[in-house]
Amino acid sequence: MDFNQATTIGNAPHALAAVVAAMSIAFVAACTDEESSAPSTAPPSSSMRSEPKAPPLYVLRSTLRCLKRRHADAVTGVATGDDRLRALRDLAQRTSVIVRVRRQVVGLAVAQTAAHAELLADLLRAPDDPYRIVLRRNAVLLFLPAARSAFTVVTACLSPRR
Repeated sequence: MDFNQATTIGNAPHALAAVVAAMSIAFVAACTDEESSAPSTAPPSSSMRSEPKAPPLYVLRSTLRCLKRRHADAVTGVATGDDRLRALRDLAQRTSVIVRVRRQVVGLAVAQTAAHAELLADLLRAPDDPYRIVLRRNAVLLFLPAARSAFTVVTACLSPRR
C-alpha cells in the first residue's frame, strides 16, 4: 500500500507517523554522515587561509534563561495536538521547545550546527503549510503569521553561550 492509498482508505495518522519516522531516520543518517566525512587531520599550514570567523552558534540553555526573564513559557516534551509542532518536537528531540508568549506559540529548535538546522528546516517544509519556518544560524523557528510578536520575542532571546 503506498502513501496515497493509505490516506484515501483512512489510515492518515499511520501514514503521517511513517513519514515522520522516515524523515527522522534521514535526519540522523545525514548528521552521522557529515560527522564521519570530516577530515581527521588539519591541512598543511601553507594551504590555510584566513577566512572570516562565523558568528557564534546559539545555545538553548542561555536562550531559555532569556525567555524566562521575559516571562515567556518555554516547555519541552509537550504533547501537542498540532501536527506541525509535533513534527518539530519529534525531529529535534532534545533541542526543541514550544514557547508561549501571551497565548501565541512558537516552536524553537537549536541544532548543533547551521547545517543540521538547515536540514531540519528542509524536513519541516510542507506544501500549503500555514506555518512560517525561519532559519537563524543554527536555530529553526516555526510559527503562524498571527504569532509574529511572539516570534520577535523569541528571536530577541536567541543567544550564544554566556
